[in-house]
Amino acid sequence: MAEMVSSAIVRETVNRIMSSITGKDEEKSKEKENIERLEMAHIKMEAVLQVSNRWQITEVPLLRWRSKLKRASQECDDTLVKCKQRALEQEETRLRVSQSSFPIRIAHATKSLISSFIGASNDESGSIFANVQRFERYANGANEFLKTVECGETPLRYTFFNPLIRHLFTGKS
Repeated sequence: MAEMVSSAIVRETVNRIMSSITGKDEEKSKEKENIERLEMAHIKMEAVLQVSNRWQITEVPLLRWRSKLKRASQECDDTLVKCKQRALEQEETRLRVSQSSFPIRIAHATKSLISSFIGASNDESGSIFANVQRFERYANGANEFLKTVECGETPLRYTFFNPLIRHLFTGKS
């Protein structure tokens, strides 16, 4: 009976280690995809902010919206830098472990197995995925912001610097 239990435990451990090894490639590709999605969201927000700078925005809600987009763009950039740094650190760790001695590789695999039981990396990857979705929502909202600005505001090239002329053209006396 004890042999059957120990055999089952060993078999399960080996299966988990093997699935962990094969899952690393999948995890790596998801990480790369998340980084690319963050980059695209950041590019979209930055592009909208650059275009909106060419418009004279006077409406308070639109000014708050642009301010929120600026903060989201900066936060997205910070998150992107952290994700890239974490990916580099993980790759360096993988290379270091693959070049180390067999006992060290076993110790690292055991540590990874234990952390997978605890679920520490799943929480982290889940939060990254949530951040990616959040920044993609901001990027989609940035397009709506730009449409709203283009419909209701005046391009800077048509604004006049002399307040009297500006008031005359806007219909104010």
